[in-house]
Amino acid sequence: MSRVNYPDVIVRIPFDDPQFFAECEDKAIDGALDYDKYPPEEYKYFSRLAKLGYMNRHKGWSKEICEEKQRELRQEYDADRERREFFGNISRQMQENIRRGQELRWQINAEQEPFRKLSLALECIGCMTGDEGFARRNSNDKT
Repeated sequence: MSRVNYPDVIVRIPFDDPQFFAECEDKAIDGALDYDKYPPEEYKYFSRLAKLGYMNRHKGWSKEICEEKQRELRQEYDADRERREFFGNISRQMQENIRRGQELRWQINAEQEPFRKLSLALECIGCMTGDEGFARRNSNDKT
């Protein structure tokens, strides 16, 4: 589900609902969909569909050509959404690693025992670099 930011409210738009999405596609093709506040991937897809509908209505493009173009646009849209999800997941993981690294720094500063401090430091380096096995590979304690 995508979010749309308005000045005072966040509206959730159910793009994952096939029925709602099909209605949006139909409205876009008819030139009746206001997609200005949609996320980038949806904006791009629906604006291109609106142009496709225009070409059908005013430039004489056949229904078959338009349906083929719509399939191509949908494939591009699906790839764009996958890319957004992929990079979103990476961003969330990086944020979690930063948060976990900060917690480990606090633990390192509070720890008195040197080997435990080293163990926490190795774990912290692993968080900072995104290398989950760094501490395990560099620890003398292979338990």
